[in-house]
Amino acid sequence: MKVKVILIVLSAILINKFALSQTTDCLKDFDFVVKKIQADYPGYNDKVTNENRSQLTLLEKEIRQKITRYPDSCGYYLNEYTDFFKDHHLRVSRIWKKNNQQPEIMDISTYGKNLSVNVDSLQQATKDAKGIEGVWEGFRQKFIVARDGQKLVGIIVNNQGWKSGQVLYEFESVNDTVFDVINYSLIRDRNKYKTKASLHLNGKIIEFHNDTRFVRKSDSDILDKAILYSYVPLYPNGRNTYPVAMYLSDSTYYLRISSFDSNRE
Repeated sequence: MKVKVILIVLSAILINKFALSQTTDCLKDFDFVVKKIQADYPGYNDKVTNENRSQLTLLEKEIRQKITRYPDSCGYYLNEYTDFFKDHHLRVSRIWKKNNQQPEIMDISTYGKNLSVNVDSLQQATKDAKGIEGVWEGFRQKFIVARDGQKLVGIIVNNQGWKSGQVLYEFESVNDTVFDVINYSLIRDRNKYKTKASLHLNGKIIEFHNDTRFVRKSDSDILDKAILYSYVPLYPNGRNTYPVAMYLSDSTYYLRISSFDSNRE
């Protein structure tokens, strides 16, 4: 009995020491990231102003508290800090040093299953819809939103590194036009994470906040491109650029001009 008690106590001590070690290491990493960004990030003085400096200070405090409570989520919290700057060139990534440390890529995402939907039929049924169900195309990705039972999920059609039918998103309705988005992964044991998305232009655009946007597919590729490229995001990601002029086809040229309203384009 005494042996069992000693083993239990010893295990508890080792677990506590391991957790403390994780916390200390992650706090050191976080302090390094903060100092590195302050010293070397070219956009720091533009992104950190007198108006938002207190928000950044509060964020640093909150992240340190989270790391102390959940040290095994270190990478997630480091990226939560870099997300403040809304610049996709600024992020924290794991360096895999050995081949046996490479992540395992699965054929089914962490959603748990693949799904098949007739893309053409869904496009015809939803091309004039205002809700989120439909076929969506962006600059480098195409996916559909359809129902899986009571859930609304985003199923890949084309996306680098993904296969058709794999589930990348799950949409939870906040209201008719705003959604919490669960992002799934093809990497085994990768935690899912939440973002937000919203519908705009009477349901023709879905914008993933601080990330990118997609246009609802219609029967006109030219019209779709014009809407996608001319849409000015309400939640820009820090690297959005807007074309002034471009060819959409051999017979269509797109020219973007500013609005006469000084507060809009």
